[in-house]
Amino acid sequence: MKLRHLILLILLLSILMSLSYGQVPHTLNYQGRLLDSLGNPVEDDIYDITFSIYNSPADPTHLWQETLAVEVRGGYFEVVLGTVAPFDELFFVNGPELFLGVKVGSDLELIPRTPVTSSGFSLHSGLSDISLLALGLEPGTVTGEHIVDGEITLAKLNQSGANEGQVIKWMSGEWVPAEDNSGSLLELPYDGVVSGPPDAFSVYNTGSGVGIRGRSDGNDGVVGWTAEGEKSGVYGYSDYGIGVSGRCGADNHGIYGESHCTSPEYAGVRGTNFGAGPGVSAYGDKMGLYATSPDTACLFEGDVYVEGYQESHVDTGTTAYFNSNFLTLENDAILKLEYDDVSDPSIGFPTGIKVDCRDPDRRSIGGSFISNGIGLVCHVKDSISNNHTHGLYCEIGFGGDNCGASFLTISSPGEVQADYNHGVKCSISDAVTNCGIYAIAHDNSQSAPTPKRNYGIIGKAMYSDSVGFGIVGEASYCDSTYGAYMSAWGGNVNIGIYAAAPTALLDWAGYFNGDVNVTNALYAASKYYRIDHPNDPENKYLTHACIESSEMLNVYSGTIILDGRGEALVNLPDYFEDINTDYRYQLTPIGAPAPNLYIAEEIVNDHFRIAGGEPGMKVSWQVTGVRDDPYAQSHPMHVETDKHEREKGKYLHPEAYGLDESYGLHQKGRSIVSESAMPKRLEISENK
Repeated sequence: MKLRHLILLILLLSILMSLSYGQVPHTLNYQGRLLDSLGNPVEDDIYDITFSIYNSPADPTHLWQETLAVEVRGGYFEVVLGTVAPFDELFFVNGPELFLGVKVGSDLELIPRTPVTSSGFSLHSGLSDISLLALGLEPGTVTGEHIVDGEITLAKLNQSGANEGQVIKWMSGEWVPAEDNSGSLLELPYDGVVSGPPDAFSVYNTGSGVGIRGRSDGNDGVVGWTAEGEKSGVYGYSDYGIGVSGRCGADNHGIYGESHCTSPEYAGVRGTNFGAGPGVSAYGDKMGLYATSPDTACLFEGDVYVEGYQESHVDTGTTAYFNSNFLTLENDAILKLEYDDVSDPSIGFPTGIKVDCRDPDRRSIGGSFISNGIGLVCHVKDSISNNHTHGLYCEIGFGGDNCGASFLTISSPGEVQADYNHGVKCSISDAVTNCGIYAIAHDNSQSAPTPKRNYGIIGKAMYSDSVGFGIVGEASYCDSTYGAYMSAWGGNVNIGIYAAAPTALLDWAGYFNGDVNVTNALYAASKYYRIDHPNDPENKYLTHACIESSEMLNVYSGTIILDGRGEALVNLPDYFEDINTDYRYQLTPIGAPAPNLYIAEEIVNDHFRIAGGEPGMKVSWQVTGVRDDPYAQSHPMHVETDKHEREKGKYLHPEAYGLDESYGLHQKGRSIVSESAMPKRLEISENK
């Protein structure tokens, strides 16, 4: 039986133990009661119950665990924990708090976990001074786990033969009391003055330890000072490692340098590396490198490598300023950032440049690129290993009119007019599938607000003296070319192409210069054909309307001469009976009346017979058939249909009923994008 909701009633948690020497059992006697969610005892049965012990009430990692087949009667059960997985003799050292978790079958573990009371720690008796552990230890085998709190404090040690001022030292393979000094017996605190070319103080460590370590609870750990203008207060040198390393665990400086020289080559902190490493390397959880100066905060001669952030706190607002008056083929950028290594899998996208600029008035610009050549070049490669690459990736959101990327061209009355201005120009090639522009608009949130409209691409052309094209599509030199390919699906209303225009003489919602192929139904308020007027082709059009019907009809017509008996056999196309049914006939005699003219034989084997006319008479005939082809059968015509709920109260042509266009199902000629939603021109100063 699977238990979904259980209440665990703890009746007894005790430890069966014996205080006699060497007889401490490593088990716990545990009793409980299982109730269902209504407070009733569960059915009598044998249940698989998993018991686990943890160091905290929420930590998922258990210290001990075993599963027992437990007999439950009247909801009550009793088990001896440690039967399958005995407790280690040092298990209860894992305290100070332990918690017991209970899980029935495949159900989730019951909550909350039950604290193990102090009686459980009586197992420590196995570690007492009369236990087998204490009496049976070999010399040199005591470690931290054999001590109750894991520590050896001064209060636990006796004099053990030590004299005044001595310390414990490891000498000749054993711990012995010894003097706390060696060599020249330097006494602390020490303060002295020496004059001469030798070093005043020199320490050399031939091992892996520290040469000099300075520490102070109330002042500087190490202080260096020099009166020599060409020398350093603190100088660090290393053949392979770090010359000077500073670290601070509190809110202060790892390394602090101060200089009052006016010459720029004398800095508060200066680093020189004659090898391949950096001259200065800085790291901080909040700020790796902080420099302040009324003139130049940082001066770098050579490449600059930054891991972390640069931050500005002065009124200029400029975090980092780089200036170069000369570029070469080897150094082709004022600021060059490179990353060519293996990234951490937990990092979504290693970023060469990340700009975070936030203004309370929401006027901030993430990046401004001003050039008299190319404003911004994005080059992305290694798509095979990286799987997805983006030349330019933009994210927007949170209120207002947002543009992922806004491209504006500029002009000036005093400048030469450009031949071509491209807001976006994409050249894509050499992939299995190439997309010049790929745009997706969708609602990415799981709750309100929900967008009213999503536009994959909006093209808008305005204020042109000649011709404006909202979107131009051109395809060429392919096996199959499509100037525009549109597809709509998945909505309550799906429209592959929606086009709107006013209804003036030269206004067209769609204009096709060439043949048009429609594979399904074509709906229209009226249908015409238009050609140049044969009588005046330069100045007029000739327009005819199409014949409408409440049925899907095929019409066939022709003329025939009756034979000597006043009869004729009319042959129809050999597919006629395959695609038509419910035939209708019409006969008209030409030249004289023929009151006896009639259909002698109806259509059989794609022909019919006329009779009752005069020999040699000319007869005009017409046959109409209702379409019966497979498409017509699967797509029958519905003459009268109810409007969709969202269309009720709206008109295809409200003006025909004396109503304004607010009653229209489609608002003709109106822009789907307001002027306020279009990108705004950004005035960006070229001043540094």
